[in-house]
Amino acid sequence: MTKRYGMWAAAICTAATVGLAGCGSEDSDDAKGKGDKGALGGLSAQEISKKARGELSSASALRMKADTGSGAAASKMDIAADNKNNCAGTTSLPTGKGSVEVVKRGDEVWLKPDADVWTAATGDPKKGAVAAKAAGDRYLHGKTSETLLKQMASACDELKTFQKKIAGDNAGDEKLKKGKETTQDGKRVLPLTAKGEDGTETTIYVAAEGRPQLLKIASKQNGKSSTMEFTDYGKPVAVNPPSEKQSMSVAEFKKAVQKG
Repeated sequence: MTKRYGMWAAAICTAATVGLAGCGSEDSDDAKGKGDKGALGGLSAQEISKKARGELSSASALRMKADTGSGAAASKMDIAADNKNNCAGTTSLPTGKGSVEVVKRGDEVWLKPDADVWTAATGDPKKGAVAAKAAGDRYLHGKTSETLLKQMASACDELKTFQKKIAGDNAGDEKLKKGKETTQDGKRVLPLTAKGEDGTETTIYVAAEGRPQLLKIASKQNGKSSTMEFTDYGKPVAVNPPSEKQSMSVAEFKKAVQKG
C-alpha cells in the first residue's frame, strides 16, 4: 500500500494546528477578559487553547471528522478510536476518489477498500480491477502487523498522532485572538482565530459550556476550505467486526488474486 494515508498528518498541520501546535501565524494579541463573559470569558486565548489541548490530548476516546474540501487533494476521514485500540470508520484517498472502511479491535483489523483504492494501491487499473474482484464485497481480515493491512490500518493511528502532537506544543499560542461566543451545531462555543504567514485563516472552536473541549477547526487558504470536527469525547468505540462470511484472510485474498 502506498503512503497516501500519511497525508492526514500534513492535513492536520495545514488545517488544524495554527495556534495549537505551531504551524506559524501572524502577530496579534489577546488580553484576559476580551470576548464574551461566559465560562471562558475571564480567560485569555492562550489559557483557553491550553485547556482545549489538554482535553483533546487526554481523551480516552474521540471521533474525528476531517474534510479538506474539493480539488485534486480533497480527502475525507471519519474515524472513531479509543485507548483500548478499538477503531471504526472510513478514510479516503487524497485524490477525492476511493475510500476504505476500517474496523479495528486490538491487533485485529478488517478493511474494505473500494475499487479506486485498489487501483491506487497497485498503480495499475488492470491490477486494481483484479484485486477488487478478488476481494469482492468482503473485508480483508488479519493482524495490523501484516504488510498488506498495516498501511491502510494506520488511519486508526492518526488520532493518537494528533493527540501526541498537540499535547505539549504551545508554539504560536501567543498569536491567537479570542472572538465572541457563538454557536456551532447547537452548542455554545468560543472561537479563537489566527492568520498564518502563508495567508491561511484558521478558527478554532472551543466549547463554552461544560468542559472546554476542542470541537471544530475551520481553515481557509486561497479560497479553499478545510474542516476538522471532534466529538464523542470519552465515548468507547462500538466495534462490530464483520462475520466470517463477510471476511477473508490475506492468504485467501492473495490466492484469489493469483487465480484472476
